[in-house]
Amino acid sequence: MVNVPKERKTYCAGRKCRKHEVHKVTQYKSGKASNFAQGKRRYDSKQMGFGGQTKPVFHKKAKTTRKIVLRLECKKCKTKKHLTLKRTKHFELGAKKQESGHTLFRDTSFVHLTVEHDNEEDQTDSVFRTMQRPDDDYHTSGGRMFLSMLSIDTAKIVTYIINVPIDSTRELIVRAWEFLIFVFVF
Repeated sequence: MVNVPKERKTYCAGRKCRKHEVHKVTQYKSGKASNFAQGKRRYDSKQMGFGGQTKPVFHKKAKTTRKIVLRLECKKCKTKKHLTLKRTKHFELGAKKQESGHTLFRDTSFVHLTVEHDNEEDQTDSVFRTMQRPDDDYHTSGGRMFLSMLSIDTAKIVTYIINVPIDSTRELIVRAWEFLIFVFVF
């Protein structure tokens, strides 16, 4: 995965600058192909009439990635230039850098469930469950999530506190629901 900042200080070859200046970085995207280019006109005229497909259609695609092309625009003189990067499957522009020093709750996620039963005694149980996650490579800061739940059959969840990396919240909620179903069935 490649992460590129939205601004870059690099050499500007414009007449006004001719030195290093700050450039605005965007990803280059090719424009719509013209119908009036010579090759397109020749191809269309050859295709007209009977005879089916007249030119070979390419099917042997071997590459799974494309080279990333950056479009750099000088903020001072507006001169534009292109810069080609290496091939990559995932490309991000201006995403936040991952900080390794701020990783919390990486190996284990703790789920605290307070369950209120609607039976005769109307007792309140606290269920503490430590859920092991498979080894993953999250480097995000820990997120705390508070959810109030509605009644489920005979049990009512009062508080649902999760200490997990933000990226894996969905996975943990699914596991917590599985655990809840297990608790209520047995």
